[in-house]
Amino acid sequence: MSELLYKNISDRIDISCEEVDKFKSYFKSDKVKKKRHLFTSGEICKYMYFVEKGLLREYYLDEKGEDITIQFGFEEHWVGDLYSYFSGEKSNLNVEALEDTQFLYLARDDFERALLSIPKLERFFRLLIQKAYVTTQQRLARIFTEDAAERYYNLVKRRPDIISRVPQYHIASFLGIKPQSLSRIRKTATI
Repeated sequence: MSELLYKNISDRIDISCEEVDKFKSYFKSDKVKKKRHLFTSGEICKYMYFVEKGLLREYYLDEKGEDITIQFGFEEHWVGDLYSYFSGEKSNLNVEALEDTQFLYLARDDFERALLSIPKLERFFRLLIQKAYVTTQQRLARIFTEDAAERYYNLVKRRPDIISRVPQYHIASFLGIKPQSLSRIRKTATI
């Protein structure tokens, strides 16, 4: 049993090791090398991914071809394009490994079978999606209410390891600023 998967679920709902083991039986495990993609824009996101070790990045390309990072998937994070996953429509997102990454992945049909087999997972995924929604709302609010330096300081406070694990230009993209602006902020940073 993946200890991280058990922790991730049991932090949100009351669940036994046996139930998590049963849930894990619906997953497959794989690895991806740094700079490789799990899926790209134009493909259907067939899997929901759970990061066990490593780091993934979700991003899209805007109409100018600029890379916009929308999420980092550190250990114990769930990653994937839920719209594409649930609708079967093509994704606008790309998921790239920023480090060699080990992950579990769950196909849509297996997701449904797991929920039927272990009903309390419905609550887990509702709570997970609620948290993701709130996090997205908070991130949008910060973009409109905080200046770039505040966004950077708050990000580093929440996730100090981001500085050593994520290239500066991806952090800048996530913050909605240019890498040059982030360089200026970092020169004056007192973190």
